Amino acid sequence: MLRARGQLATARNSYAISDSRLAQAQAANTEMKDKTNLIRTNSQAAAQAAQEQLHYVKPNEIVIATR
Repeated sequence: MLRARGQLATARNSYAISDSRLAQAQAANTEMKDKTNLIRTNSQAAAQAAQEQLHYVKPNEIVIATR
């Protein structure tokens, strides 16, 4: 009986951890879907995302390389 209670507690802890990870993954997925939708529908957001992620330069910007 004692062993069964220990296994039950372990299973509940494992379930709680898995449930928490699932909730985090779903929240991250929703956030990415929202960002993707914004980039697809808003050209300014797409330009900003490209500039940040791909290090694109705007036409009026000057890049100076330093070491």
